[in-house]
Amino acid sequence: MNLQNKKVAIVLAGDEKLDFAIANVIIGLKRYNESLIDRVFVYTDMPQEKRDKISLIWRDKIAFVAFGYEDFERGFSCATNEEIPECIAQDKRFGHHIYAKFYCFDLLRDYDYVIWLDSDVLVQNSIEDILAVDTDFKWGNGQRKQIEAYLSNFAEINEQEIAKPNGGVISFSKNILRKTSIPLRLECYKIVSRCYSLGVLSEVAMSDEIPFGIIAYEYHLSFAPLRVANIAPYSPHCSKDVAIIHAVSGSKFWSSAFSSLLFGEWYVNHKEWERISQQTKEFEYKKSNLPIENLGNLYGFLLSLHYLTPLILRLEKRIFGDSAYLYISPKLNGVVEIYSHLLIKEIFYCFVYKHHYGEWDISCELQLVVQRCKEEIKFDEFLLILQKIAQKTGLKQRIIKDKNNQIQQCVFMKNVNLKNVEECIQEFLFLKSVSFMPIYQHLFKENRESSRYETFFTATSRVQSHLSYQLGQILLKDSKSFFGISKLPFKILWTILKHKNKQKQYQEKITNNPCLKLPPLESYPDYKQALKIKNYFSYQLGEAFLTSISAGGGGISHLYPQSA
Repeated sequence: MNLQNKKVAIVLAGDEKLDFAIANVIIGLKRYNESLIDRVFVYTDMPQEKRDKISLIWRDKIAFVAFGYEDFERGFSCATNEEIPECIAQDKRFGHHIYAKFYCFDLLRDYDYVIWLDSDVLVQNSIEDILAVDTDFKWGNGQRKQIEAYLSNFAEINEQEIAKPNGGVISFSKNILRKTSIPLRLECYKIVSRCYSLGVLSEVAMSDEIPFGIIAYEYHLSFAPLRVANIAPYSPHCSKDVAIIHAVSGSKFWSSAFSSLLFGEWYVNHKEWERISQQTKEFEYKKSNLPIENLGNLYGFLLSLHYLTPLILRLEKRIFGDSAYLYISPKLNGVVEIYSHLLIKEIFYCFVYKHHYGEWDISCELQLVVQRCKEEIKFDEFLLILQKIAQKTGLKQRIIKDKNNQIQQCVFMKNVNLKNVEECIQEFLFLKSVSFMPIYQHLFKENRESSRYETFFTATSRVQSHLSYQLGQILLKDSKSFFGISKLPFKILWTILKHKNKQKQYQEKITNNPCLKLPPLESYPDYKQALKIKNYFSYQLGEAFLTSISAGGGGISHLYPQSA
């Protein structure tokens, strides 16, 4: 690109709270574009002391332009003869500095190319390809519906392309002045005012961007897409080759731990600014749901995902295919927990990933975890059962006690080869085969009177909760005496209503929390035994009773499901 004798200016803006961010941008600009840029203009109301420190970054290249709220208010009133719209005046998020980009039009009188940069950008390459050569504007397109709404108030929209820039990076060419004949900065203020009076806008967002799209449309100005700039950190186009990263909204380099970790060059720039300004600034990052606070955490997290993902995918396939009463709960700290609908939540299996050195030295433990719980079970007796299983299977044991020397958790574990997924799955299936039934039987034995397990703990109890079985039991028991027969209508009605209410409560529970949906009957270990109940005379009697009522027009059988 031939830029000989072409002058380039950069425009930034912000208050004293953003001095570190503005400094960061300038440091990046100087690193990659020292011979390309003629001047950096900073529109600000920050005190002189901070201006002087920023000037040390790039002596004789940085020019500060006074732009306090009064300057903005005066410029707006001069252009529109109106007061600043209320939502702008009361705004505390964006501030008036976003409208400094309108001054880029004024600078085109002295410069061939002008580039506006938000203070939340990272310059990581040459900006030469960002210059609006062979076009009037370069920008990244944003929403255009507000511009269409604006234009529809004045004339019929023609086939000319409509576009609105994203305000993070906008590139201007001197050609714009040759194609227009009005003071464009003032026109921008007028457009902003009209947007609010016409109801096109009701908030501050985009009010600093829409004027450029409208001016481009009305004066038939050309614009080209920015392909190497204004790229958000989460964009699929984001890479080290991009010239400018724009940390939009909540992805700021100084508030997002993810942006801070992924774009280390911003931090390098910041350390340079601390050296120049002889001041340190600590940042408070937003709380993350991920266990990532530094680069080591990030590397470890990604490495654990690399090794655990194949295991999780294969486990899900095997578990849902063979053992529908189990479900997987992957955690964010390198742990994959496996629970059962038939056991209490304090007892579960898990794979625990461990990283030692490099990307190859890793290990993994297959564990059976038993935690003390509030359930009325004989915990010490329960542990003896599991310890016998551990001895037979070669599992190691780790016991955690409280300050009173009472066992709170017992972990039975063995090392498995995480790089061999099939081997891990076979080890888990073996551990489940030798431990699940003893645990299940002990829990059921200790809790058979508990309301928690009364209905849903076994396939047998679930079949016995069917309406056919319950009615059959009533018919057999109460048909043996005149007194019993006299009570039958009331007992039957009460049983039906009770059953209906339970079904309604169950449906509400699984609607609010689908995880509470009971597993299929065939997934229970006693499924075959439960099927025999359906051949009992009492079950078939109740089923026949419901069928006869339905045939007689009672309609009970289709109102009350048999399954529970």
